[in-house]
Amino acid sequence: DADGSGSSSEKCAEAIALSVNKFRNTTIIFQGQCTDSGGGGVLQSLADALKKLNLTAEEYSIANCTLHALQLTFANPVKEVFGEGGLGRRNVMQLIHSRWWHVNTAAQHLKKHWDAWILFATGCLNSTTADTAAGKIASTILSLTSEPKIKCDLLFICAYSKTFFTKHMEWLQGHDEKAGDFGYRTRDMAVRSYLIHKELMDLRDGWEANPNWADFVSEAKALSNQNTRTDSAADAEGPQHVAAATNATNDADAATDPTSETATDEAANATAEPAGAPDQDQDTDDDNITEEGFFRRSSDQYSYEDIKEEISLFFSIAIEMSTKHFALYAGQLMHFGLAGEKESATAVARILAEKQVEGSYVSTTHGCTINLKDMATQARRGAHTPASFFYAPCRGSGERVQSGLVDQPR
Repeated sequence: DADGSGSSSEKCAEAIALSVNKFRNTTIIFQGQCTDSGGGGVLQSLADALKKLNLTAEEYSIANCTLHALQLTFANPVKEVFGEGGLGRRNVMQLIHSRWWHVNTAAQHLKKHWDAWILFATGCLNSTTADTAAGKIASTILSLTSEPKIKCDLLFICAYSKTFFTKHMEWLQGHDEKAGDFGYRTRDMAVRSYLIHKELMDLRDGWEANPNWADFVSEAKALSNQNTRTDSAADAEGPQHVAAATNATNDADAATDPTSETATDEAANATAEPAGAPDQDQDTDDDNITEEGFFRRSSDQYSYEDIKEEISLFFSIAIEMSTKHFALYAGQLMHFGLAGEKESATAVARILAEKQVEGSYVSTTHGCTINLKDMATQARRGAHTPASFFYAPCRGSGERVQSGLVDQPR
């Protein structure tokens, strides 16, 4: 328990050592670890702390929780764009009032039973007074459901969950035949990471025409007809923020384009700061919480174009989280893909050997067609596959590590 152990990698390593030392006359060496993507006692910093205590094998695997990684593609953009729920706050998360695995379930339920909840809250309020606990809850529900923008945000969450989040969350918890258990899917994560990133990019560019988003689009356009965003503060602040989000998206695209200067610079700096392998004790992603969301802080009125800007910002953050927190499975841990499906394993082998990859195949494991050439292109854009592939992140301090791959002596 990181919280009970001091919330730092050093303290967590000391706590682990204390537990291990209780097994007297026994030498225990760890072969690897799997932790959250952020917080104390995670990833490379924990591995380094354990190494100092002589608790790690010479070759040591480091993985992050894929459920936590996927949650960050949902939680962080929602917090930034729509705001975090809390007492007295007016946003969709306060109306849903649930934790992240249950956000989708609560949102879908509320969408389906919207009118019933209004009737229920009305009945509760009529049967008591507004100063009672039940009266305050009922009054808050009625107040939040009366705001069209909150319903619009709810429909967005439902659409995002239906087209992207839920299926990947269910797959990550699915049963693996070779492991004989649920959730042990590392051998298929090179492909899954590619699918997650690709689908986010496709949704960013095509959500408006997606049939699953029809309810949201209709509500957003209706809201636009009701409101004209005229708030002067919004006019002054909004464009800069949206421009910053657009620039961030363009930078992310440039970083994955091998012909861009950004990609060249990042590849040159890869040894200084391994891409996608966060190892800090504190994860700033988890601290990215705002009360009401940017656009609500700027204005209470919205046009359809304003809402589209919100969605652009949402996807730019989601893609950033996907790129960062799934990078291990297209980099340090890609070699586990050699145990995956025959077609994808062959492609992974050719990627690691820096050979050309062509073709596609229908995947039984992933339930869709995998474009192997595109997957290889995405992997190589991340600069995770030097010719001298050797995974040993806990080697001696004299060796230079690049994205978890040790550069062999020339």
